[in-house]
Amino acid sequence: MVRQRPPEPDEGSGDVVCPACATGNPRDRRFCRRCGTALDAARPGPAAPVSWWRRLCRALFRAARWLVRRRSGGWGLVHRIGTLLLAVALLAGLGYGVVRLGASASDAVRDRLADPEPVSPVSVHASSQARSHWAGLVVDGLSNSYWAPAENGAGHGEYVELTFGTPIRLLDLIIHPGVSAQRDVFLRQARPAQLELTVWTSQNGPATSMLRLADQAGPQTFRRVFPDVVRIRLTVRQSYGSAADRRTAIAEVEIFRRSA
Repeated sequence: MVRQRPPEPDEGSGDVVCPACATGNPRDRRFCRRCGTALDAARPGPAAPVSWWRRLCRALFRAARWLVRRRSGGWGLVHRIGTLLLAVALLAGLGYGVVRLGASASDAVRDRLADPEPVSPVSVHASSQARSHWAGLVVDGLSNSYWAPAENGAGHGEYVELTFGTPIRLLDLIIHPGVSAQRDVFLRQARPAQLELTVWTSQNGPATSMLRLADQAGPQTFRRVFPDVVRIRLTVRQSYGSAADRRTAIAEVEIFRRSA
């Protein structure tokens, strides 16, 4: 029968316990003094750092316990009144945030779930227009008719503007650049590369954003959400294929709103 060596008097004590034989070892040893197993895995490491949100929760919990702790005398009355006022202020701030952010969140969800519906402007005009290529052709429903400014060239600063009869919640724009959806015809005139979108609403001043178009025939869709829109303007900022004998053209502009 195999017998084990009896432990030395201090063999069971130590800071580091061997994972193989459970013998205690001094902290400075790298191998177990009884069985020789490496002690690195058993050596206690530094404590894991506490995340910021756990520290915040602990601080808030301590503050709450301090607020609700009962006190006697005049200081107790002052403390209870202060706690009540603080609670009222927190509830008021929370209610205000729910009202403001709740409306924004509701609109965002409705915008995402809505099926956008097309809307037609009551009037269209442009900074200038070539003969037989007037501003209204951008909303005639045809991709082989187009608006073009009066002067040849890149058309920088030329614009077409659409006005609506009632305010709409704008969701999407579809731009048909150039003179046609057919590639060979499309390349015969200049096409907008960048359009500056300016939006007027019934409550605020104008807001602008840039639409960057690909040099390809056919519709290009842009998601631009604005509430209470009464008028929009598309201004040419850059063009593809511009030349002295060409005009920058837009075949069609489609506007989509959120249904009520």
